[in-house]
Amino acid sequence: MPNWIGLLLLGCLLAASHELAATEPRLATPREGEGAYALLRRHGFQPTPEDFEAFLQLNQDRLGPEHTLIRGRSYRIPDTRQVAARKPVAGGRVYYPIFGPHYAWVERKDTELADCALYLESGHGGPDPGALGWREGHLLAEDEYAYDITLRLARVLLEHGAAVFLIVRDPNDGIRDGQWLAPDHDELTYPRQPMPVNQVRRLHQRAAAVNALYAQEGGRQHYHRVVIIHVDSRSQDERIDTFFYHQANSPAGRRLAVNLRDAFEENYRKHQPERGYRGSVSTRSLYMLSATQPPAAFIELGNIRNPNNQYRFIEPGNRQALAEWIAAGIARDVQAERDR
Repeated sequence: MPNWIGLLLLGCLLAASHELAATEPRLATPREGEGAYALLRRHGFQPTPEDFEAFLQLNQDRLGPEHTLIRGRSYRIPDTRQVAARKPVAGGRVYYPIFGPHYAWVERKDTELADCALYLESGHGGPDPGALGWREGHLLAEDEYAYDITLRLARVLLEHGAAVFLIVRDPNDGIRDGQWLAPDHDELTYPRQPMPVNQVRRLHQRAAAVNALYAQEGGRQHYHRVVIIHVDSRSQDERIDTFFYHQANSPAGRRLAVNLRDAFEENYRKHQPERGYRGSVSTRSLYMLSATQPPAAFIELGNIRNPNNQYRFIEPGNRQALAEWIAAGIARDVQAERDR
């Protein structure tokens, strides 16, 4: 069964041994009532989300509202050889522009997670910056720091062959190594949906994106999980550890949350043995936990208003460590699932 790399980006070219020769895209005209998926099927695809994303990128100046096809207009068809090059092969390198120029090339270290699909959703974004803090005159916005950590997590998972789907996507903020991540409002929901101002509609939009992807990926991978990454806001004096939520009636979601917590506890014992770790796992009635079809875990990384917790976010090395610890928790959960 083929395992597709799922970050859904144009230009993901495998460069382990050679580069694919550039070819002029084929042109096709849609039939009456035909959408992008139907058009791709007619031209030899069993369309995956990657194919659809590539199609959108090739034709972004030709599409109608909500990505509709306009009758009588010609559209570029993606190169099937580039699609085939997205299979996770250990030792290869794949180019992901969404990570930014310094991190776009991802080395495939192994295929340990090749049968896994991870749907990553970073909190807030677009019209809603989420929790806010201040440090040295700089505004710290939850959505920017959660998104940077989520990008780093996605990259680590891809290194091990997972299919990774970013539900929140910023067209120009790749992985950033500065302390101060400037807030903006141009984040989109997969694949390219503007975010509604209304919070309920935003959550519905994100859950629908996860579920649509899950419906398409269900036959390709054996392990599917949603990971939701947020930053908390409490009293400035309240220092907290990272904690985890799951839906009450989801045993798989609870196992994921526990494995994430255990990975954090192990890393604190290793790197800060004198500190101790007081992260917790509990249930909570949150829409993204109940409305997404794959099992889900919700992570609160710390208090963005607390000066000690702020080091966890503003230092790029700490953001990378958080991403790697979350990835380690996911790997634990994958192994536990395989051992069942």
